[in-house]
Amino acid sequence: MTQKQLIELIQQHHPIMGETEIRLALNRAQDDFCAKTELIKETYTQPSIAGRRYYTLDSQILKIQSVDVNDVSIPRYQSISEVKEIRIYAISQATDFTTDLTEVSELPSQFHDALSYKVLAESYLKGLSAQFNPQASQIFEAKYMALVKDGRKHARSQY
Repeated sequence: MTQKQLIELIQQHHPIMGETEIRLALNRAQDDFCAKTELIKETYTQPSIAGRRYYTLDSQILKIQSVDVNDVSIPRYQSISEVKEIRIYAISQATDFTTDLTEVSELPSQFHDALSYKVLAESYLKGLSAQFNPQASQIFEAKYMALVKDGRKHARSQY
């Protein structure tokens, strides 16, 4: 589902919400979904520096699964005595949506609806008096959490 399709779906429920507001909410929903499901697994590489113990990591990394130096797994807090390549296996966030409405989320397609469910659940709680609807929010939150559960299963079966 493209970003435009997600925005249009949300605007069916909340016509006064603008594209920018929805895009920010979609990015928050995507970050939340990635953190809860650990669905996106990435490998990052960077050079090491001899004697250095701590490194600045990519901001997309949510959780480090393992670290290899020259294809050898190293224990936590070990310093490296010579310059070698570090390979980091991590759980990551998906790339945020930008102003390009044709973008598609990195999440597998069966989980795209989860983003709209999360945005709708939050927007029904924040809505103005005409849009405030806690019951609708609970319905969309339940749908979101069902897809989170499926996302966790999918993540475990992938690796």
